[in-house]
Amino acid sequence: MKRFFPIAIFLVLIVFSSAAQNKLSFKTEELKRVAVELELDSLDTLKTGNTVMQKDKYQLVVRKADNGVIEHVGISLFPESYRLQANGAVIDFLESGLLCNTYKLTKNQLKYMDAKFVKGNWSQMLTLSTTASCSIAMVNNKAYQVVWKEDNAEKINLLIPIKYDFLANAPRKELEYNFIRDLKAYKAKRIAKECNTDVAKLKIVKDGADTLYISSGKHYLIESITNATYYKLEDSLDYVPIIDVKFPVQTVANTLLLGCKKIPMAKIVLTVVCSDKKNTTVIVPVRHLVEFAESIGCVPYFSYEEMKDGKLLGGLFLYNKKLGYDHVLSLSCDIKDIATDNLVFTSYAYLYTPTTNVKNLYGEKKKKR
Repeated sequence: MKRFFPIAIFLVLIVFSSAAQNKLSFKTEELKRVAVELELDSLDTLKTGNTVMQKDKYQLVVRKADNGVIEHVGISLFPESYRLQANGAVIDFLESGLLCNTYKLTKNQLKYMDAKFVKGNWSQMLTLSTTASCSIAMVNNKAYQVVWKEDNAEKINLLIPIKYDFLANAPRKELEYNFIRDLKAYKAKRIAKECNTDVAKLKIVKDGADTLYISSGKHYLIESITNATYYKLEDSLDYVPIIDVKFPVQTVANTLLLGCKKIPMAKIVLTVVCSDKKNTTVIVPVRHLVEFAESIGCVPYFSYEEMKDGKLLGGLFLYNKKLGYDHVLSLSCDIKDIATDNLVFTSYAYLYTPTTNVKNLYGEKKKKR
């Protein structure tokens, strides 16, 4: 009986530990599996942000989001000051990869093979001194080169391909459902303010007899995919965003890309076409969608296609350069509702489309023109 009692207590503790992990929310299933296998207790009590904790002889870093979701678990490699200025996705990949390779948590031995060591290996990361310098550089939009040096001598040189599922450590199907989950749960942080226009950046454009002004922004892939916004001179004093059904294309661009007070509170009926052939539809304000996309590193671009049968047709591209993907959304709305709060976009979204695929598609379109 004396032998049985400690074992019983141990089993109870394990059960409680698993139950606690099940109550916690994790960004991915892989993160949850790692936390359970390492028996990381009390994660629910952690403060928001990064927390460093001891595990055996290693210092782990765990990041908890504002909504309580555990976003990252890895062996700490970087000081907090460096995290604030460096590429977060690469840092997470390196620390979680080091954790999985150190504790042999990876069941698939091919999982990290695409990370190519020019010099060094995972184990040598554990020997780096606190004075080692690290640089992360993007190479031809195809890979990240990570180099550690000590006393100007190169210790580790690693190439990581820019593939969103590889860097995020999750398959596309899971990321799609996580996007929907996180979009629904997202709490907007911006408060709509007056539309402040940088007059110095405005250029005159003609629309028939009307004089309009454009803040050119940037274009993506082709000139017609752009984040330009449009303005008019009001009372010969103020440059204000165009919100006028007389200028439907410019008004839709402003509605999608500007979040200031004078912009209509349009909604979007977003049907996500998932890779497992199961579609999911959510209805959110346009500002909510765009702000959420920007919060995860995407830059929005609008593309006008045509007006047909009382509808304006176009597309919204949410481009994430750092992770190498696009969320590609078709857009359709009733022209009569443009410039009003009744405006509703109908959209089919193809999430996590590899940027190389999008570039190839529009590269072919360029050649045909």
